[in-house]
Amino acid sequence: MSLRAHSITAIPTRLNGNNFRSRIEARWSIFFNEIGIEFEYEPCPYKLEGGVWYLPDFWIPYLQSFIEIKGGKPTRQEIWKAKQLAIVTRRPVYIFWGRFGVPSHQYVRNATDSAYIYRPYIQRGKIKVVSDNAHWWCECSYCHTISIQFEGVTNEICDCFKSHYLYTAEGFSTTRLVMAYLEASRTKFK
Repeated sequence: MSLRAHSITAIPTRLNGNNFRSRIEARWSIFFNEIGIEFEYEPCPYKLEGGVWYLPDFWIPYLQSFIEIKGGKPTRQEIWKAKQLAIVTRRPVYIFWGRFGVPSHQYVRNATDSAYIYRPYIQRGKIKVVSDNAHWWCECSYCHTISIQFEGVTNEICDCFKSHYLYTAEGFSTTRLVMAYLEASRTKFK
């Protein structure tokens, strides 16, 4: 049975002046606040191919990226919209879906706690989109740079791995990130 079949009905939630369409979106906003990442919730609608209008969940200025939150595995139409948004805006689009919490390597095969990424690029004058999965929030343990990378490996977000003998590339479970996941997970909504 698919994760989509087990999706929970979205419960609109007001938090910190935002009217989130679901509690999982509200939880992600708490996570962003806890790690010190500014965000804009539903920044503005974008016109996609075929005249379809789309309102992304989050814009993360620091990463120059959009983030979409889904309770279950994204549908083909949701993936199409993410790809179109990447083309129209020429910015990466991440879709986080499934369970909320600290990523675990045991879930990599099913990617139920990670994000898909849709990254635009230009080939022969046309905008194309490359996609990948298993992207997680991560933090460099030396300079504390935060980003989203494949399996939370931090060797591409800063140059620390080049200059530190004891560098740990897996930065998806740093104290800061774990505490942010926990705070967002245990928040009770009215």
